Amino acid sequence: MKNIRRIVWPVVIMVLLLGLLGCSKDTTPENNVAFISANENLEYEKVYKELGLGVLYDFDFKLPYADQSWVNIWVEGYQNGQKMDPFHLIELSYGKSPQQVEEGHMGFGLINPISEAGSIFMYSHNVKAPPIRIDNQILNNSASFNVWDYAIGSEKVSLESGETKLLAVYRQGKNNTIEGFDYQDSQAMDKMIKKDAVVLLLKVKVVKEDEAEGDNDV
Repeated sequence: MKNIRRIVWPVVIMVLLLGLLGCSKDTTPENNVAFISANENLEYEKVYKELGLGVLYDFDFKLPYADQSWVNIWVEGYQNGQKMDPFHLIELSYGKSPQQVEEGHMGFGLINPISEAGSIFMYSHNVKAPPIRIDNQILNNSASFNVWDYAIGSEKVSLESGETKLLAVYRQGKNNTIEGFDYQDSQAMDKMIKKDAVVLLLKVKVVKEDEAEGDNDV
């Protein structure tokens, strides 16, 4: 009997674990409405920087429910701890694609960010925001120390419906100094915004609409 029990219990535990894994696989696609990862070593991103054109952030972006989802991508601006006017320097909003699944590039760029003719632009799949001139009295500060960085890595990050995700950061420090911060820590981000001269934050949010929502309309 003891030997039978020794065999039965491991089998039961394995069955339960497989059952739990099976459940998680079934529910995960419903919860995850987007997948995104940083293209830190993309070839034309390197060329963009080598030519001195400015800063480019590029991402792989997948929408498994593109025909049911609305996407919002924007850049928030802060100067000396205060929100810039306008607060959203550039923004893209699109959704309800004719395709059930969409996958491609998404990104944000700054052209000549510290020159007198600076501009910013944004793109995602087949949607683009044309370059917008920026007030370079804000960014044109040769005495400051500039840093641009991804807030996520090359591994895919999943987003749930309605979740806002920070993707990238552009910063100008004060007095040629700049401090490192955890970009996924909200308290650290608040401190960084107050400490730096200029902060630009690239963010994304995807909302999957309820399929049954339209059924309630009469």
